[in-house]
Amino acid sequence: MTGRPPRWYRPPYGVLTGQGALAARRARLTPVLWSAWAKDWTAGVTAGDVLRVVEPGLRGGATVLLHDTDTYAQPDSWRATLAALPRIVGACRAQGLRVGPLGEHAAGA
Repeated sequence: MTGRPPRWYRPPYGVLTGQGALAARRARLTPVLWSAWAKDWTAGVTAGDVLRVVEPGLRGGATVLLHDTDTYAQPDSWRATLAALPRIVGACRAQGLRVGPLGEHAAGA
């Protein structure tokens, strides 16, 4: 919890339906998709796997989709996501990219 009302709506599976777009507008949420999807919920995923999948999509203005729960993922797969974060940030910095929150992102302007 951030103490702030939500601003963004990520449609499930990246499918923005007409009904979903209407509901987002009514709730004053901005739909946002991603340009790099880690697919980090799978069994046996490692931090290296997460980086390998995400790295080709890293570019200025990119949005990276990562998961932080076991609710719909393989147990403990979030650990690979967490371990991959420093590597993802390092890969961004190596390309001269700045990592920041979605509100500072080109899509949020």
